[in-house]
Amino acid sequence: MAWFARQPKWKAPKDLVPWDNRLAITAFSEKDWWTLGDAYEGTVVFGATGAGKTSGPGKHIARQLLRTHMGGLVLTVKPDEADAWEAHAEAAGKSEFVMRVRPGGEYRFNFLQYASRRPGAEIGLAENLADLITTLGRADGSGGDAKRTGDAYWDQALKQLVRNVVSVLHIAEGEITLDSLMGVIATLPEDPEHATEIEWQQRTTAGQMFQKLRSLELDAKRERSLRVGAEFLLQEFPALDPRTRSSIVSTLTTLLDPFRHGEAYELFCTDCTIIPEACRLGAIVILDLDLKTYGAFGRLGQVLFKWFVQQSVERDKIDAKTRGMFIYADEAQEFLTTEDKRFQATARSARVATVYLTQNLPALQARLGNEAEVHGLLGNLQTKIFCQNADPSTN
Repeated sequence: MAWFARQPKWKAPKDLVPWDNRLAITAFSEKDWWTLGDAYEGTVVFGATGAGKTSGPGKHIARQLLRTHMGGLVLTVKPDEADAWEAHAEAAGKSEFVMRVRPGGEYRFNFLQYASRRPGAEIGLAENLADLITTLGRADGSGGDAKRTGDAYWDQALKQLVRNVVSVLHIAEGEITLDSLMGVIATLPEDPEHATEIEWQQRTTAGQMFQKLRSLELDAKRERSLRVGAEFLLQEFPALDPRTRSSIVSTLTTLLDPFRHGEAYELFCTDCTIIPEACRLGAIVILDLDLKTYGAFGRLGQVLFKWFVQQSVERDKIDAKTRGMFIYADEAQEFLTTEDKRFQATARSARVATVYLTQNLPALQARLGNEAEVHGLLGNLQTKIFCQNADPSTN
């Protein structure tokens, strides 16, 4: 701690401008300044339990980032982490910018409403939600990212179903809810002939959706999307082997089911009083959904919000004066998917400072599934800090 507290005096360049990448955040020696530009290139801190990675470099970097007036996203594993970040914000004079997301609190994020209503939502909506669903499937804690969905076929089959249901449902309703999405998926025809039955058309959620679509006047673009979606949902998907079809549907409904109940439903399916763009605007969004208390729901909810934040910042138009932001996760392996490797490759140009704390390489490999994924991610986290640990591969 004393080492991190030793800060030499930094002399600012005369032509320094707001959010200049040359702005010094901290120093690792009398001559080795760590700048905004360095922070945007990503940071990872390794250290065994009790080695001080959280109370040493983790705490120091967190407070220094806050003092630059960045906003950011904080993911939590332990019950005391949200309180610790409240203390970091107070020490940096940023308490008024804290938005603490927790059950029973004032902030809620209806992710399907946000996805349907944001400016330009219709562009890529179906594909984006398909990507989100498969990302959540890989983060549900059932044995590693690569292991979760088996092989590439099941990933693609899941995405194909979500893509087509979302596309058709959005044309029919203009907005998507979790209940409507699940209702359509659960009542799709079991064979192509089933779709022609009057009873199915009138009494099922999916049948009623297609009945409504027949009365709508659509432009050429939507007409084509509807035709493609209807061909898949009414002909191709019902024609699959029943075991294959039921496995795909079961995987999807099992994955989304936690969000239909209790605190998860309240936070992610009711109102939308916080949006991912808040992080870029200077808000310090703390996801107080620690895994020790909320388990799988805590993980899935935080991965979901992190995914939307990453999507949001990648849409931003960046110039020299764009405010930087951070994504910070202690025990980061709990929230990682293969999407993080892709995001980190462009995080610097998006002005996002990623800070991940973890124990060792095996912890990352257990989550991401293989060594190549781990090294692909670590190759784009340029600042590496090593606290004590007893793992030979990490050392």
